[in-house]
Amino acid sequence: MTNSTEKNYVLTNEYNQRSQKEQTELLEKYFEAMGNFYCIIPLKKVYDIINGQYEENYSEDDFLKFAEAVPFNERLHCDLVGEDFDDDSKTPIFERNLIHESMLVDYDVYDDLMYSKSGKKDYYIPPKEELLKYADDLYEPKSPQYRAMRSFVAKYKDVSAREAEDCLFELMFNIRDGVSSPLAVVNKVSRFSDIHIYAEHYYEFEPLFIDLYNHTRNPHINGYTPEEYLQMTNDPDESMYSVKENIPEEEIFEELSEAVAACERFQYQARKVRENINMLASQNKQPVKKKKIGRNDPCPCGSGKKYKKCCGADS
Repeated sequence: MTNSTEKNYVLTNEYNQRSQKEQTELLEKYFEAMGNFYCIIPLKKVYDIINGQYEENYSEDDFLKFAEAVPFNERLHCDLVGEDFDDDSKTPIFERNLIHESMLVDYDVYDDLMYSKSGKKDYYIPPKEELLKYADDLYEPKSPQYRAMRSFVAKYKDVSAREAEDCLFELMFNIRDGVSSPLAVVNKVSRFSDIHIYAEHYYEFEPLFIDLYNHTRNPHINGYTPEEYLQMTNDPDESMYSVKENIPEEEIFEELSEAVAACERFQYQARKVRENINMLASQNKQPVKKKKIGRNDPCPCGSGKKYKKCCGADS
């Protein structure tokens, strides 16, 4: 009877340890997902969202114990910051914000996003399964608008759908960053990526971009798409609703030509740097010719003897 009791105790203990590990991993996934999806979100809201989707609610104490360890968790790409960005100790932990780690690089980026979010109390909350997919920072829902833009890029660059998707990464980054002007975003990506949209293709690109922008979930409006937010507020300015720009064709041609030329200059310079690095690396790999030691020369070991009487005696 004693042995049976001890065995049951061990099994229960192992189950509790496994359950605790699974709960910790789930919290890590939630924190990572919400850091990627919202970029900035109050920790209290994180707690409410998790307990609204998790059948075994976390106690506030257990949740805060996990949250306190977040800044020291090297696996996570998120952090917690208080009202004083540089001194968290001034803000109780439950009153801090969960942020994506990119916000730590530049306070102005954090401040701009906080300003965009000010006054916006409603949060779009995806279903649990969908929300947790955002734990992968490369996850991108394949909306009809996304697929249309991917087809455009694939056709325009004559690449596969997968390669087109890789090219879209920079474009989607700018959209989530709140860049709503089609010309501004294509100017940026033409300077810093492989997506070059020339003037003759711009008018095909513009409506695709506007449609994609308005149906992409945006951290500036707490996860809503601009289309959804417009319907909620009926305020095109507040929703950052992108509209067709009446920009003279000559201005588009000038801006995009300069953007592509700037990128080509950068790529040329980068190529020359790589060539120089490869040349130096190949030179360093050349075999070093060893000077032949004569039998009557002093032994290189420093003994003072002739080589034939020392290290070369067995040669």
